[in-house]
Amino acid sequence: MLAAAALSATATEPVERCADGSFVPAAPLAARTHAAGPQKAAPADAAVHVWKSLGVCQWTDDVLPALFKGLQPYKVDLEVEQDENDPALYRIVDPYSLRNPYYDELESHRAEGDNASDRYIMIDATDPENLIIEPSSIGLMYDGEELFVASYSYYEKIGDIEAGFCDTYGLKGKLSNGIFTFPGARAMWVSTASLDARGSGFYGNPNGAFRLVLPDAKDYSLEMLTADWCADDEGRIVFSPWGGDDVAYVKAGVVRSLSDEAALKAIRDSSKQFVSRQGDYLSVDGAWGPNEKFYIVGYAYDAAGTLQGYDVNMFYTPDLSEGWTTLPGKARFTDYIVSNIYTDIDLGTYEVEVQENDALPGYYRLVDPYARAPYNTLMPGTHGAHSHYLYLDASDPDCVVLEESPIGMVLSQDGAMRVTSDAYILVQQGLPKDAIAYAKAAGTMKDGVITFPASCKIYAGYNTEGMDSWYYCNYKTDASGNVVDGDLRIDLSAATQGIADVEAESDAAVRYFNLQGVEISAPAAGSTVIRVCGRKAVKVRM
Repeated sequence: MLAAAALSATATEPVERCADGSFVPAAPLAARTHAAGPQKAAPADAAVHVWKSLGVCQWTDDVLPALFKGLQPYKVDLEVEQDENDPALYRIVDPYSLRNPYYDELESHRAEGDNASDRYIMIDATDPENLIIEPSSIGLMYDGEELFVASYSYYEKIGDIEAGFCDTYGLKGKLSNGIFTFPGARAMWVSTASLDARGSGFYGNPNGAFRLVLPDAKDYSLEMLTADWCADDEGRIVFSPWGGDDVAYVKAGVVRSLSDEAALKAIRDSSKQFVSRQGDYLSVDGAWGPNEKFYIVGYAYDAAGTLQGYDVNMFYTPDLSEGWTTLPGKARFTDYIVSNIYTDIDLGTYEVEVQENDALPGYYRLVDPYARAPYNTLMPGTHGAHSHYLYLDASDPDCVVLEESPIGMVLSQDGAMRVTSDAYILVQQGLPKDAIAYAKAAGTMKDGVITFPASCKIYAGYNTEGMDSWYYCNYKTDASGNVVDGDLRIDLSAATQGIADVEAESDAAVRYFNLQGVEISAPAAGSTVIRVCGRKAVKVRM
């Protein structure tokens, strides 16, 4: 257990509810507005509640981790009650009272003489596909007031946030086979009356781990876990179909599009079965493009062969493309992506190899920019030997776009990382570059140096245990708490010097080497080799 002093010292600071950049950047970029402050709860139902105990159930708490840095979701056995007059209503009894494993450590966060009993987390499962947690006092104090927890679905229900918000951001909870889940990260809100009146509070369920298992529940849950965002050099992805205790077997496959019903049906009709909680691999069928997105789809079946659930995970194919020229000098890369998320990983400024696209001048990629980062647990044995890149479209120096890509960095505590930006999302949505530049949503390039203002939001994300999370990078705050530009910077001035002086390679003999440096006279089809022409060497897939 954590010491009480540690809990106090590492309490998080309130944030603004619905602040931009709080959720996945795939959401619409229009401003999200809502009435400031808490809304009154819907009028109490005239019906009388008659609560009956369902016994002791297992609850995975992802509310307390919202209040204390470093605290991970934990499991605790608590009593749960159901309303006899309205069986769709449930409540968790005394979540932070004597049964809680952190009860002693939380003493300084309770009112004097209050043991946090007679508190209930109320769950409305009228729609089992959209659970609603009514504002529920939890018996813990912040700045002299008691905290409450509510789901974002509640705020949508009362009109405090726009309709469709929970669908857009994946924040709906679900009741299935006696198990309540809120798999969407930050699907809840923790605040006090005074804080919420100012639109301030804490993101509840930060890990998407809220889970309540009723007695005798059947667990057919499924998570298609991967150790990385990337397939290996041969187009294979290592995965583990992590199923609940009642999953008998899993069927899985790879599809290009989740709307391809024929491909999905082929997976369900396949005779190939995978064992739950065991690692295996799948392969991309046919050719693929660089950084192309594919989806692993898994279906969970019970012992009778009845389909009970499914899950989807995404991955990228490696970039083994030709058509890039390595520039004669190195770029100087000042990282403010990983370093801004993890303060103990301060990478500073360092040199990185840079390549320019032969067909599109001004389109660059930094080669393996995070290979030197500490704590990187990328495993080439299962991942392959391909490089990773940061892609920078600076063909318009007034609108430099950092593109979406995996970065070849895996942190053991969080998982594999990737990046994207508002500018890239807007380009994908068809917005002209001059409009993106006018909105200051992109970087700029001047005298060979690329910089990104804080208004050009850069995101870094990871996928851990099926949860997709994004963090807003490239900003910092001044002494007054104002958001100012971060330190993300790519200096290409030295890299591009002398390009005109590089000798022509077109007439030079082409030689091939394997990844161990041994020359090959005739590379096999589908193999990955080093192609050397004059002084230019590139990794290619034959």
